Amino acid sequence: MAQATSDSFMEAPFGAIASQGELGRRLRLSYNRLELYTPEVALAGNEGWPGDREGRALLGQVLTAQAMGLPSHQADALLLGIAGRLNARGYLGPVLPAGVMDEQVLAGHSWLLRGLIEYHKYKHDDRSLRMIDALIKNLLLPARGFYERYPISAANRPQTEKADGTIVGAVVDGWRLSSDIGCAFIMLDGATSAHELAPTDALESLIQIMIKRFAMIDLQVVGAQTHASLSAARAILRFARLSKRNALVAIAEKVFTTYKQHAMTDHFANDNWFGKPRWTEGCAIIDSFDVAMLLWQATENVAYLEDAQNIYFNGIGFNQRPNGGFGCDTCPGSNGSPYLAPYKDIFEAFACCSMRGGEGMAKASVWQVATKGNDVALTTLQSFSAKLELPAGALAFSVNTAFPITGQAQVRVHQAPAGARLQVFMPSWVDASRVVVKLKGAIVAHTLENGWLRLPQPLAAGQTIDIKFPITLRAVESINASRLPGVRGFRHGPLVMGALRPGKEPGLPFEDVAKARVLPKAHYKFSAYTLVPITGLAFLPEKQAKEWSQQILFPLRAP
Repeated sequence: MAQATSDSFMEAPFGAIASQGELGRRLRLSYNRLELYTPEVALAGNEGWPGDREGRALLGQVLTAQAMGLPSHQADALLLGIAGRLNARGYLGPVLPAGVMDEQVLAGHSWLLRGLIEYHKYKHDDRSLRMIDALIKNLLLPARGFYERYPISAANRPQTEKADGTIVGAVVDGWRLSSDIGCAFIMLDGATSAHELAPTDALESLIQIMIKRFAMIDLQVVGAQTHASLSAARAILRFARLSKRNALVAIAEKVFTTYKQHAMTDHFANDNWFGKPRWTEGCAIIDSFDVAMLLWQATENVAYLEDAQNIYFNGIGFNQRPNGGFGCDTCPGSNGSPYLAPYKDIFEAFACCSMRGGEGMAKASVWQVATKGNDVALTTLQSFSAKLELPAGALAFSVNTAFPITGQAQVRVHQAPAGARLQVFMPSWVDASRVVVKLKGAIVAHTLENGWLRLPQPLAAGQTIDIKFPITLRAVESINASRLPGVRGFRHGPLVMGALRPGKEPGLPFEDVAKARVLPKAHYKFSAYTLVPITGLAFLPEKQAKEWSQQILFPLRAP
């Protein structure tokens, strides 16, 4: 079992966490969905994005299998299928003409590179390593000069209203440019993953050039794709950790702050492009969760943990479908509408989001626990069992909770080395004065500072730790009130609450939370409507899920 580094919290390694409860169900749904991506399905055309579907499928299959502790029944055959389709230069699709680079080719091959890297880490085989080396040598490294002149201003790019990820206009400075603006920088994700696997001076130099150019882009002005922007931010955080260039963290923080302020919906999902709130995209929601967790890792600012929790329970929670896939939804708040519903034309994005959803579920599983030395952090409350190897020795424990429906959790310690200590993240809405902690049934003193609940006692085998705090309905401002003024929302803990859509504008009015009657399962009854969490789409019959719609923003009554 892997050990944490001494200078930062690290997520649990695959095999250390057995997810149960809702996350366990979601992970199983995603694993099952990805097992349907046979080589015939995954290799069936990419519509201008060679490497994209193949790479995402391989990546999702390998990660969900490891998170589940189950075999991937398709990954080996998919790798062979990919190998059989490589061109003479070792990548997919036609060989690019001399002097021309295609940003969709680079973006698609970033997912292929990441899939191959995770496969190699999983299987330790020579074939995938040779494929990785050829892709780096013949596609990635030759892109260096192109990245130095990537068109970063709107004036230098073909203008289009297309929203379907296609190459637009003539070649500009050697680039075939995509309507998914900035997608060339998705390759930062593949490049930094490759550098983590086998660092070289050539890769390091290229990565620095890519980051420098990306940091010059005004994401709002050019209308960048949020998926690409967040993928680049994740890569920058990976490279900052690997190279110990902490100054780079500020670039990723700026991207994430810009995203939250200008392209995050009121259910913690994304506008697919800056300035174009047409639909959300599961891929970018997963990216945003990843970036939030990595920003916490880099800064230990617990506000990022709260962001990640909100994204997981709402953006990701609503986006998963009953078949385990992921898709696209409407953009409440961002698009001037108070309603949240699946986007009817893309209920499931089978060719991209469903596969990235697998990565998201796998990452959510391992990030439940983070360790630094002998300090063990529960970054959220979910039900799972864990077996970790700390510097002091083996630690085994389990968590059972109904959070976020209720604020109750129990930790049972089965094995613990001397000096191991536990800390539990408490979001900002938790009333510290009402938190009660019991050790073996007796109330004990604790501290709750800077978002962390801690006990003075170290962990010991046989301990039972009970944590209890109330979760009540509360009113909240819209995430971006300027886009839909005069509205409020409701939350139960981290859960965004919604009323079934009445079908008439302007919708149901905001009500005082004091007037709500509390019902089981975090439901609240007002005289005119009932609020329920938005997160259960994956557990509905598919027909009902497709027709689901909730009002999550409520206009204030006229004074």
